[in-house]
Amino acid sequence: MRWPSGLLMSRVEVAEHTCTAKVSLVVGLTTDQVHWQPLAVGFAQRYATKAQRAALAVRDGNGCIHPGCIVPAHRCIAHHIRPWAAGGPTDLPNLVLVCRYHHRRIHHGHLHITQTPTGAYTTPDRPPPDTG
Repeated sequence: MRWPSGLLMSRVEVAEHTCTAKVSLVVGLTTDQVHWQPLAVGFAQRYATKAQRAALAVRDGNGCIHPGCIVPAHRCIAHHIRPWAAGGPTDLPNLVLVCRYHHRRIHHGHLHITQTPTGAYTTPDRPPPDTG
């Protein structure tokens, strides 16, 4: 492994820093090795980083994931699919962009997030089927 300056780390330095690391994954390309940003922060912090928000904007189509919603990414909230308080990490696979309106509807139980291999979107919650 290398330090952001480009110098090589010793085995002892790698072991020491990874043992107590709060960042679980660092992914990204940059021409300036000193200014990288983590894309996965696990439980180290609740709110998405600027780098995560930029990655979400690219992944989620530059705005709210609700079908037909045109609110741009910079006005959206990075929402945890599995709530942070319930053990959901602040990592890209557990985050989606939703506008404030759809965010409230998710928290009030009127919408839920459906994940597919091609992305995530919101769908209305339907009442359970009548079993009687």
